[in-house]
Amino acid sequence: MGFMFDGGDATEPNSANVIRHNVSENNGSETQEGGMLVTGGEASIEIYNNTVYTPSSVPVLMSAESDHGVGPFDVHLHNNVLISHRFPVVRALPGPYSGLRLENNAYFDVGEPPSYELDWMGEYFGPGDAEVIASWSALTGQEQVGGSPAHRTGDPVFIAPIGSGGQVFPAPLSELAAYRLQLTPPSPLVGAGMNLMIPPQSLDIGARDFFATPISWTVRCGPDIGAHQARMACP
Repeated sequence: MGFMFDGGDATEPNSANVIRHNVSENNGSETQEGGMLVTGGEASIEIYNNTVYTPSSVPVLMSAESDHGVGPFDVHLHNNVLISHRFPVVRALPGPYSGLRLENNAYFDVGEPPSYELDWMGEYFGPGDAEVIASWSALTGQEQVGGSPAHRTGDPVFIAPIGSGGQVFPAPLSELAAYRLQLTPPSPLVGAGMNLMIPPQSLDIGARDFFATPISWTVRCGPDIGAHQARMACP
């Protein structure tokens, strides 16, 4: 497992947590939690600008089943790249949930051809082409902003192959090639992120991305999607 949110209870939930600017590769397995796990007793979680690749599991697993007496609520996922291989890109076990929002995330399946799946509140979508994500969005209202679709599907176009990983120590993160967005020609995720600095999110997005690149977001210029901010300045 890569990241896990678990704890708290109905009267005192574990709250105000943030996961941002991270890369998770090859976490989880068919019988274990995947790249990110959110369970009951969790509240007010912001998960944004991460890149998660799980070839043998699901990138995001959410479960309302817990010993804490309350399901997760106010969990928000924005601007993440979620990549799987013949597994659901998101699995949300039956609720109840409250305030669960997925917006402006990018989804990809590395199979040939890509085959998208979602497991959502007991209903299975897919496998199939990118229309699987669109159908799920239309039915659930997830991945929509102002009634319009707000997600991406397809190859994120990194400069190195998906799954190439790399050693992050003792070499600095700035030298790691995996999961960097390509600029020439540009990845479709460059400049495609939701601006989280402005309402309704109004988040403190930090100073550097996963690769220690200075973040150039402003109130007029949104980010790239994923853990890498390829643009050094707003256009």
